[in-house]
Amino acid sequence: MASLSIIHGPDLGKRIVLPLGDGQLLGRSSEALPSSDRMMSRRHAELTPERDGGWAIRDLASRHGTRVNGERIESPRRLRDGDQVRCGETLFLYEDGTATDGSRNHPPTAAPEATEAMALLAHSIKNMLQGLRGGADAIELALARSDLELARKGWPLVARNLDRIFALSLNMLAVARPRPIDREEHAIGEVVRDAAEMVRPFANRRAVTLSVDVVSTPGPVWLDGAALHHALLNLFMNAVEAAAPKSGRVVARVHAEVDSTGSPWVVIEVEDNGPGIDSAITSRLFEPFVSSKGQRGSGLGLIVSRNLIRAHQGDVVWDQSFSEGCRMTVRIPAGPMHDDPDETRGPEPTDPAPIAARFD
Repeated sequence: MASLSIIHGPDLGKRIVLPLGDGQLLGRSSEALPSSDRMMSRRHAELTPERDGGWAIRDLASRHGTRVNGERIESPRRLRDGDQVRCGETLFLYEDGTATDGSRNHPPTAAPEATEAMALLAHSIKNMLQGLRGGADAIELALARSDLELARKGWPLVARNLDRIFALSLNMLAVARPRPIDREEHAIGEVVRDAAEMVRPFANRRAVTLSVDVVSTPGPVWLDGAALHHALLNLFMNAVEAAAPKSGRVVARVHAEVDSTGSPWVVIEVEDNGPGIDSAITSRLFEPFVSSKGQRGSGLGLIVSRNLIRAHQGDVVWDQSFSEGCRMTVRIPAGPMHDDPDETRGPEPTDPAPIAARFD
């Protein structure tokens, strides 16, 4: 019997058996198969049984669309064994029930996009571990020689790669296990300063100046403090790494705005005086695994930050008019948000990457 297994999303691990001859609705309405994915529409997609026992799927004009193997479908699509179906943040694996030896034409673990993503992550981790190994070897030699100066030279290499592994781990968790935004009142200046302080030891080791300038605030801001902290941590890390050692400068400016409807917003600008964004990647800046850092970057930081900010109904953009380095601008609504149970979370992506390609 055919089934859908959830291989990514809030209901990870759940398996749904599709009953013969009975169409099924995917979504968050009471008549649909149960889902806690807030990025699904209430009536997202419909599964229809075929006469030969197979199944077809069609999108029901959902907000974020329905994708089969990463391709957004515009008309009903016949499902094949091993197909991956994405609705919102949920990734389903379709099994037609005919495979008895555990083999399929399209095993989910062998999808080319997922394999490439795993290879890129493994390469990033390997480089960080090599950096740790080099620093540890220098410290080990220093201890054997009782040479404090040699130990001082080895420690920054260890510390720098520990920072990178910590940031990569946070981003991998954010991609693999996204969680709903939990808004509370926060003093926005404190959240920004706390994130900056987390990065300050890294900046100090590179002799990069890091400062926070709170120009104005709209008062307490309703947001998820941990999520914004994570998003800013990525932006600060990117800025410090881009700034030149000993002469680099990173500045975060916070100010309040009011839009045309009179609603308050908070704006956070993170800028550095580095070389700016490589023109070769500007059109793909917010795609996963795209990085201008070469072997030092995983390409997850910006996409994770954008997802976290967009979950607040805000956005983060690259300021192309800034010519003295790089400036990333975050805008978040400052007032309390009242979620409509009929609405999905997050804005419509312009060209969302397949989940498998994001290692999630």
